[in-house]
Amino acid sequence: MKAKQLASMLAIAALGYTSNSKAQATVNWKQTFNQDLFTYVEENTANYFSDNIIDTIAGKLYYLSQEHIDNFQRDFDPSVGKKMLASDVLAAYETSNGKLSWAKQIDIAAPNSFVHVHEIAPVNKLAGMYVVGGFAGKFKYENTILTAKNQLYNYLESKDIFMLRLNASGGLASKASIRPLNTGGRSSLQVEATTTDRNGSLVMVIRNNSEDADWFDINPAAAVKKVYMQYNDLLVVKYDINLNYLNHMVLKSNSENFIQVTDVDCDPSKNIVISGYLSCGLNSYIDVDPSATSTKQAALNNSFLMLKYNANLTYAWHKQLQRYDAIYSEINTHIDATGTILLAGHLDENQLIDLTPSKTVMATANNTTIFIAKYNKNGNYISHFEDNLQGVPSMLGKHFTSYMDPKGAIVYGTSLANTSFNGEDLYMSKIRTAGLYAVVWKNRIQAKVGSSASGFVTAQLPNIVTYKSAVYVTSLLSKGEYKLLASNPMITAKVTTDDASFICKYTLPALALSPEDQVEDNNSLAYKTMQEENVSALTVYPNPATEVLNVTCTLRENETAALTIYNVNGTIVKTTSLSEATTTLNISELPVGMYFVEVVVNNTKEIKKLIKD
Repeated sequence: MKAKQLASMLAIAALGYTSNSKAQATVNWKQTFNQDLFTYVEENTANYFSDNIIDTIAGKLYYLSQEHIDNFQRDFDPSVGKKMLASDVLAAYETSNGKLSWAKQIDIAAPNSFVHVHEIAPVNKLAGMYVVGGFAGKFKYENTILTAKNQLYNYLESKDIFMLRLNASGGLASKASIRPLNTGGRSSLQVEATTTDRNGSLVMVIRNNSEDADWFDINPAAAVKKVYMQYNDLLVVKYDINLNYLNHMVLKSNSENFIQVTDVDCDPSKNIVISGYLSCGLNSYIDVDPSATSTKQAALNNSFLMLKYNANLTYAWHKQLQRYDAIYSEINTHIDATGTILLAGHLDENQLIDLTPSKTVMATANNTTIFIAKYNKNGNYISHFEDNLQGVPSMLGKHFTSYMDPKGAIVYGTSLANTSFNGEDLYMSKIRTAGLYAVVWKNRIQAKVGSSASGFVTAQLPNIVTYKSAVYVTSLLSKGEYKLLASNPMITAKVTTDDASFICKYTLPALALSPEDQVEDNNSLAYKTMQEENVSALTVYPNPATEVLNVTCTLRENETAALTIYNVNGTIVKTTSLSEATTTLNISELPVGMYFVEVVVNNTKEIKKLIKD
């Protein structure tokens, strides 16, 4: 398709949801789970909530409630008043009508010991799901009691890692654990990320979170299989669908360095991609290939790291994406049916990242940028999409999540400050990633609707998944009134108690596919980016530059572009407009250092890195 045709179809949507007389998303059902009793364990305890939509499997929506608080009851079925202690409960709801299918309680049976259910990963319709986490002391699931080998109620407990496989009804199908042998002191394991491959095998990435090195038994159900881990070493281990040990590797560092793992996923060939942030000091590194005779080092501090390993856990490749701040943004990793790697990321104001040395994504002051970046199976950059939003999220905790459907579309959710209502909204969008990117749907749940309402959508808990033609979203709400869909008539929900869990189902309309460019569009908020077409063809030279900078940009007749130069802190240092194919700028006044040149043409943005000598 020609650039002119593409440009004529470009429409950038404003925040919110624009309604019209054509097909739009509908709200099929909504659930609010209210609290009944709320008593803190002790004053100023750092308790946290982790209510999640985990996944959708075979027509059921799985929901996890984790409140590390004593005597906290939640009504998991408002229609019949099914109240359970919410630390911890795993529940399943029918996707068709939101009715409770079943709910299972995990009983804590040791003081100061909490079950942390880390993630549920879908296996298949018959196998159900995995639940994994860490515990000290004992806990019980369906009258099955698991006991930690050593019960140390210190700050650093001796923690086992438990693994459960549940069937579709929440019944316990198999169990296993990883156990510290406590030969070197107090040990503490932390589950960083989990996934499953096409055989249903469980893949886990686990950190030794204790400063004490130790041996760990990763196969206690059979003959002892010991691995030695030092502080911040990562264990990558695989188990089959019956939780029998398959194989493992350990990624070691040479000092107090670590990879803060954000995600792990498997491609169709069962290869594994691990991603996370690398933190290392001078002359420090992570050995990313434990099988090699010589160390393969990853040593770029504060970089975002992608590691790929073959199905047998042998090294394939690694990539490091440069970042320019010490605050970790949230980036999720997805792999589609072709093996293409998609990063879905969230940048707060003044954060930036190099997707390649020449492709930079940046969030400017008082704004939030969500991006989706494609890499091929060899880790080479293909293209990316940006969603630039006005407003910044709360820093209370987790505030971004993404999910990939079977067709490779990405749906994501984040919280954004609502200055009009002094609250926080939940922003959601679904992006088609095949071919040119296209916004299929977006919506914003607005808080504090009406003059007397109070409340907000908390930044900690947006979770979002898709199933067939529907999007499911959950969050933790305080007392107030919320605009679920700003259509005509407007759909709202009232919450009558603080800290209520909330699940809502949106059914998306049928998509209109243009024969010319196959852009998905629900006739509401469609737009697409031009990253793959490279419409602006931005070039800056010389680079490094000293006195003058030439900026070349493809412009059509009577077209102008907006140019902005930022320093590494995200501060604007120069702005101008471009109306010629090549413009020469005087940059002699800029201090020596690194800068980012942003050019926006017809709402298409491109950024180049600039070195000022």
